[in-house]
Amino acid sequence: MKYLSSKIDLLLRSEECAQLIASSKIFSTFVYTKDGIDAGDRLTLAKKYLKTESKPSLWKSHLFDLEFYKSNLKRKKIRGVGNYLYHYLKFGWKMNLSPNKLIHIDFYKKQASIKHINIDCEIFEHYETSGYINNLSPSMFFDNDWYRKVNKTDKQNITPFAHFLLSGSNLKLSPTFCFSVSHIESETGTSLPTTIDALQLYIDAHIKSSPINPHILFDEFFYRTVYPDVTQSKMTSVEHFTHYGIWEGRRTNNFSSNKADLTSKADSEFFVNIDKTSRFELKDLFFYYNHLDGIRNFRSDLSVRDHNSRHRPLAIITTFNDADCIRSILLANIREGLSVWLIDNWSTDGTWEIIQSLLQDSHLSTYIEGTERYPTTGASQHYDWSGMLGRKEKIAENFVGRWILHQDSDEITVSPVANITCAECLFRIEDRGFNTVNMRMFDFRPVDSGEPGDDIEVSFPYFEFSKNVSYGLQIKAWIQPTGQVDLKSHGGHRVEFKDSNVFPLRLPRKHYSIRSVAHGRRKVFAERKPRFERERLEKGWHTHYDQEISDKDFIKDKSTLYNYSISGHTANWFDMLLHKDD
Repeated sequence: MKYLSSKIDLLLRSEECAQLIASSKIFSTFVYTKDGIDAGDRLTLAKKYLKTESKPSLWKSHLFDLEFYKSNLKRKKIRGVGNYLYHYLKFGWKMNLSPNKLIHIDFYKKQASIKHINIDCEIFEHYETSGYINNLSPSMFFDNDWYRKVNKTDKQNITPFAHFLLSGSNLKLSPTFCFSVSHIESETGTSLPTTIDALQLYIDAHIKSSPINPHILFDEFFYRTVYPDVTQSKMTSVEHFTHYGIWEGRRTNNFSSNKADLTSKADSEFFVNIDKTSRFELKDLFFYYNHLDGIRNFRSDLSVRDHNSRHRPLAIITTFNDADCIRSILLANIREGLSVWLIDNWSTDGTWEIIQSLLQDSHLSTYIEGTERYPTTGASQHYDWSGMLGRKEKIAENFVGRWILHQDSDEITVSPVANITCAECLFRIEDRGFNTVNMRMFDFRPVDSGEPGDDIEVSFPYFEFSKNVSYGLQIKAWIQPTGQVDLKSHGGHRVEFKDSNVFPLRLPRKHYSIRSVAHGRRKVFAERKPRFERERLEKGWHTHYDQEISDKDFIKDKSTLYNYSISGHTANWFDMLLHKDD
């Protein structure tokens, strides 16, 4: 009878254990690697887990690290544990025993206490239910609200930390604004498969007192020297700055004197006032500069693609009466690693003939993949921009999986980073998981009454950032999906297609719309305004010529303009390259 009673008690305890495990949020992260059990039958799976936990090859979880938890228990000299997951759910989290190396339970509880939030259940359970909404971070390496905002996890119906563990780490996403996988790779010369691997490398280096700079804007030596309490805290600099330093106004680099990581005097000057920005602006700066650093970080496999015509980005360019610059523009685009497809709108100044002559050059012709005139029926007195956009959509449809640039014949798209072509830049953007790019228009202007020379970039060194509202939206480069994209809905200012993912930085697009007084008069009054009228009335397009324009508007005082330099992209004008959602 006594034996039977003990047997019943054991069965009841086993049932209780299985029910606790089955009902937990953390068990939903487990995958049973053998077939035969319905994943929806959580109680059956839990019972199976109780019997087979000692066979870790049967179970996978991105949250519960069995060996790590065992080492925690060993360090605390806790013995005699029957089932480790049950122990964690029943006792471990209350004792601040973390289920993996990234979760800091004591830190989570401390945040909750400061916000007067009562923790009455297991940490991950609490986080998944309400903690993430209250900006409680389960890890000191994780900035919950920042990650939630940047990666739009609410739209994906997943909590920020779960997103990071399930997919973010594999995509090498940053868990906090001041940590960059690409920079860790650059600093160590190591290719790392996941963010968690990068974090482990960073932590190991910290333990060995040979710290790695976690971000291009973060100098570990400076931070720990200026703030010795960081070393005394035994935290890594990333942990400290994410949750304490930024709120206390601490700096991560002596930007006003330390120029070691910056490529030019102008680069360093941009950061002189960095410690005057708010903490929220500072997070944005880290975030955007992380992406710039990712472009800078060389990947040897990308250079091969640049020379392979099957992968070369294709700029689909429309032109009308640009004989004075078409050759220079095409040569610049080819220099940037692009192929071109030219659509001439029945030019009358010899533009078409120049294009045909370029086809006779055996080198250039390999970059010119198509030439045509639109409309096919011949010249029209009306400017059919909608029709030309539709034609671009059709051409692009033939190049699935390839970068396409919607461009005009007075534009040159360049990389924001010196010594990297536009093509290489696009490949690196693709490598970071993005398929769409916004542009920032750099409008170059004449500063005297002379005529430009053969090289348009040499002839026009001064530019301005136009106040034209339509220039605020220039999403004009994309990886062609299957099917047709939509350029027409936004008048060519924004491409639209399913699953578009816009890169957080804009690419500079050099724009040479007016090249002399004579050119300005002809373009605006003879070639544009009369032909634009129908679409202006019907669609509300082409309104940028509505204001009164005179000769003095074609020549600018160079003291009011910027003098262009490639280093200026990331120095003086970096804030102009930020893409922010509408």
